[in-house]
Amino acid sequence: FEGNKDPAGGVQINLKGVGVGNGLTAPEIQYQYYPEMAYKNPVKPVVNWVVYQGMKLASKKCVSQIQQCQADQAKCDAAFAFCQASLVSPVQLSGINLYDVREKCKHPPLCYDFSSTEKFLNLPEVLEELGTTGHKWASCNMIVNARFRTDWMQHFQTVIPPMLE
Repeated sequence: FEGNKDPAGGVQINLKGVGVGNGLTAPEIQYQYYPEMAYKNPVKPVVNWVVYQGMKLASKKCVSQIQQCQADQAKCDAAFAFCQASLVSPVQLSGINLYDVREKCKHPPLCYDFSSTEKFLNLPEVLEELGTTGHKWASCNMIVNARFRTDWMQHFQTVIPPMLE
């Protein structure tokens, strides 16, 4: 995105749109509320009191590690691993849908059936239009996901608005 602003700046990407997948743009804020979402959401608790208390304690360390990650990218993997294990995993292990606590997670890991989307996005004419011929679309490629671990804990809430202008 930044490189596209400078025509002499190297590789240009013909960016015509932006998609925000998970919407995690302010991890320091979002992760600190995982315990509340897990125990005090308006539907029902998805973890018990003991797990909730452990999550509350862990959220302080998680937020601290996210803050350290902002200053030193070498600390981002540790922040990701700790925050996921202590705040996200307890909710996932409950079998609940992380995106809608009213439902069970029917199609792990993303909880939704993306087969129609996958079928559409892999149509030859769609692949050609997207300029991705020779590549298959998949709803959850964990190899690609793992490569974004450092980004996962970065703040992006100030990066996205200029992309939408």
